[in-house]
Amino acid sequence: MPVPQDSIPATFPSAASVPVSAPGQYNRPDSYIDRRLRIGEQILYRTRLHRVLLFYAFLNLIAGGALFLFYKELAALPATLAEPSAPPGQTIMELSPLDVWFFYFIAFLFGLAALQILIRFSTSELAITDKRVLGRYGTLWSKTVDIALADISLVKSRRFSIPDQGTITLAYIPRRYAIFQYIPHPKEFRLRLDSILPVVRPRIARINAWKVFSVVLIVLGVIAAGIFTLFYFTGGRELMMPVEPVTFGTISQYPDQRRVTIEGTLHLPTRVRCDEYCGVILVDYTNPELSIPVFINVPDYGETLEPNQMDTLPTIFDYEDFRVRLNDGVIVGDEAAVRLTGHICHTIESNVQCISGITLIEAGNPP
Repeated sequence: MPVPQDSIPATFPSAASVPVSAPGQYNRPDSYIDRRLRIGEQILYRTRLHRVLLFYAFLNLIAGGALFLFYKELAALPATLAEPSAPPGQTIMELSPLDVWFFYFIAFLFGLAALQILIRFSTSELAITDKRVLGRYGTLWSKTVDIALADISLVKSRRFSIPDQGTITLAYIPRRYAIFQYIPHPKEFRLRLDSILPVVRPRIARINAWKVFSVVLIVLGVIAAGIFTLFYFTGGRELMMPVEPVTFGTISQYPDQRRVTIEGTLHLPTRVRCDEYCGVILVDYTNPELSIPVFINVPDYGETLEPNQMDTLPTIFDYEDFRVRLNDGVIVGDEAAVRLTGHICHTIESNVQCISGITLIEAGNPP
């Protein structure tokens, strides 16, 4: 709320004492600011973003151009340099087009960043008038700045010495903040604005900490409840159940994702599909006609065989290559009696019940 003129100390400068123009003052006739001036409104100080942004745009253009030219030359090289088995006459572009286009896309992003900086530099401007702070700040979707002087409660500046540019922060009612970066001579901007602001400034309404804490707790609670509900109704309920001992005759009574323990004899089929795990067969002790596919994890390439894992099979394998390390470290192979703990699943191709996600492989106890 403005105060009477006679209540302002004599040492406090008024708007009239601030020069209308200053050396190096930015001026753009018929700009956004000029078109938004009210009748009788006077510009006391105006500026634009610092030219250091042009340097940043230039760096982005150089980086993007260098990346594009490098991969353009690389894409034209013979593919045999990267893959000796590639057909003669094939280029790297023909061998790995996605990899080359990925780096082209990165180069495009550098160019896009440079364009964004140039647009921001050319469209952003800021001014102090005798009534408000006025301007436009941003890129294509720039924000208009129109803050009455009587609403400003706090002005802060942060200066970067090389070059002389920094950040201006304005706090104004109702509980809002405006931050302007890359402003040249930010201290001068702050001093000029401080010189015309009322002595008694409005207070920004404070946020009650307990209200913020309550809202955060409620939001986190709603998110947690949603995640738990989604988990519970998409198989999580079965994962939360205790491990259930089952047999080949009773496993069909349980749904997918239920954690179970089952015993049987491991059997290596003639054809095995392996990626992160290998699919083998678990056969009933007493009835060899009853079996179920089980999927046992294999170690990553180059890593040693860990407990509860199956050794990676070679391209052409035999029964001697079937090696499974039990939880106690013992190595077993084909026809070994084991007890597995994992989750019930169904195979995609034949839709038969199976065991996956095996976390424990122990020695079995056949009758």
